[in-house]
Amino acid sequence: MKTIDRYIIRQFLMNYVILFAVLELLVMSVDFVINLDEFLKAGQGDTGALSRAWSIVTATFGYYWPKVFRDFVYLSGILPAAAAGFTLSAMVRNREMVALLAGGVSLYRLALPILAVGFVVSSSVLLFQEMVIPPLRERVAAQHKYIKYGGSKPLTIEFIPDKQPDGRPGPLYSAARFDVNTKELEELTILKRDQRGRASEKITADAAAWDEANHGWQLTGGLSYPRVASADTAAQRHIKPTAVSFMPSGLDPDTLLAHRKSQFREMMRSSELLDLIERKTILDPRELTLILHKRFSIAVVNVLILTMALPFFLMRAPGGLMMPSLQAMSVCLPVWFGSFAMTQLVGNIPPALIAWVPAVIYLPVALFLLDRVKT
Repeated sequence: MKTIDRYIIRQFLMNYVILFAVLELLVMSVDFVINLDEFLKAGQGDTGALSRAWSIVTATFGYYWPKVFRDFVYLSGILPAAAAGFTLSAMVRNREMVALLAGGVSLYRLALPILAVGFVVSSSVLLFQEMVIPPLRERVAAQHKYIKYGGSKPLTIEFIPDKQPDGRPGPLYSAARFDVNTKELEELTILKRDQRGRASEKITADAAAWDEANHGWQLTGGLSYPRVASADTAAQRHIKPTAVSFMPSGLDPDTLLAHRKSQFREMMRSSELLDLIERKTILDPRELTLILHKRFSIAVVNVLILTMALPFFLMRAPGGLMMPSLQAMSVCLPVWFGSFAMTQLVGNIPPALIAWVPAVIYLPVALFLLDRVKT
């Protein structure tokens, strides 16, 4: 690696880190001020000003630090383009670009280290989505109004069907409380159904814990009540329930969370998405396939956005930087927003095709703009 490569990479990474830190601090500050009352609730119940202040600080830090990784993924499309603009603008302003051109260095050669680092950044986004964000998804999805509960308030489960592979009507699950952190159900009710979808058996339990080895719920205080065809209420009152300790199910905790929280599906590992698609759960397989392909297509689009931004700052002679900056912004921002909008298309279009539409559209645009560079 030559000295000029190290210099450009260092300046590019420095600008990227500064831009991300400034933008992240700005967003956090505005969000904190708007939701200040919710953060103050975290200190309720503590005796003493010092302990109350410490509870607020720890709750604030615990709420924001996991979201940094999510924001890094979301901003990985536009921030590299902005960092490249600042890097090349400084080189134009300091006449470094002129000196390099006079030494016989092509402008394309100057863009190469920036594109290489942009590719590495896009690849690191995939690593974040596969390794860093999934273990923190409950914290990343935390809401302001539940800060005093640790970020996630227990959910209620209301008649969620357990889809059967053979197409038969599966049991309906209801629970008064689904603890997101412990992945346990409380006050569980399961309604088994016959071929016509009518309730054939009712199972109740005080609590249920997921058994990964046997792929089902271990029931605490589980009782089974068979359906009685007689309309005689007296006969129904004399039904003796039988004890039930285990209920096989395809509704594991991750499936329940993904069903209740749409953003949770975006933060699942690719292996988890593939498993849900193969098991044919209640989640829409088209949506899961779209999320899976979009994860890789967006990484390609991020590199293309960076490629589109570079030609506006690869200048042979010093000049005004306001117009190139506005032109780059007018191209990159719509492309960035458009890449998200196009992946929200619905209809009979195959999900994989929808996910890769932005990359197919933007590739010739990026090559056209790069070809217009005069060097």
